[in-house]
Amino acid sequence: MFKEREKGIEKLKPRPFSLKILLFFFHSGINVKGVVKFTSGIDFIATISMFEKLFEHGILEFRKDKFMIKSIASNKSFASIYEIDSAMLDEYEVDEEFIIAVNLEDLKDLLKRHEKKEVGIKLEVDGYKLRCFITKKVGGRKKQVYSKLITELPFQDVKTVIPDLDIVSAFEKLKQLEETLSASVKIFSMLYSDVFTHDFKKLVDSYVFKGVKDENMVIVQGVGSDKDIEYVNEFRIGDEAVVEVDVKEDCESSYSSDNLTELASKIKKLSDIVEIKFGTYKPLVLKVNTIGNAVITYYQAPRKE
Repeated sequence: MFKEREKGIEKLKPRPFSLKILLFFFHSGINVKGVVKFTSGIDFIATISMFEKLFEHGILEFRKDKFMIKSIASNKSFASIYEIDSAMLDEYEVDEEFIIAVNLEDLKDLLKRHEKKEVGIKLEVDGYKLRCFITKKVGGRKKQVYSKLITELPFQDVKTVIPDLDIVSAFEKLKQLEETLSASVKIFSMLYSDVFTHDFKKLVDSYVFKGVKDENMVIVQGVGSDKDIEYVNEFRIGDEAVVEVDVKEDCESSYSSDNLTELASKIKKLSDIVEIKFGTYKPLVLKVNTIGNAVITYYQAPRKE
């Protein structure tokens, strides 16, 4: 997804994504089956709605020990990973490990109708069919209220488009880049929300993240488009609401403010703590552990000055 270069991160050329669903198998089994039933429907819906304006498509990975949803924005500047261990789910069944690629708009539209409601959610793959089941309690009993077939694609069509599915290698590259980031800070999500939803948020065009090794300090500086507005936050060990700071080397990078502000109010509803990682001309990484025992990782490409 992101490719390093001397003065920034170059986005890979987008490949066509004309079909709603693609299948790729780690094994040779054709009639794949998988079932995911979430312990907290509200937590899963909140997670999906967190990125509702950013992502149109993604992949669902059914692994032996965990379930994952990986998404990339159409402009290739943002990406996210949702992952949860199978032990944290009410029900999890996988015959063979496989990946199913979907148009997330279908899933988001369905879940949004049940936002903020106590519902049960189950995703089920049988053959080439992905179906989402929504249940809720009625009179103390569980009653199925909605079932929707998300997508379907004949297997013979899958083989012709798999060479164009570069989303898997893109996430491998992102994970490698994450290991090279120079600075990280863990803060309470309420503080994170305050940093990006302040009174000057509409005037701030970008945020400059700086890591200062000698002082083991992270600085987040909001900058207005006319450069006349500056909004500065410093994070050190010992500061209130700062859990951890680790700066391996001096670094600095700038990121667009739009999505950071959009995510700020939603992150505090999902987790108490957020981890921020960054490096010079490298992606910004936000990582949270949700109340529902899932891990969400968000990636944002640096801004080109």
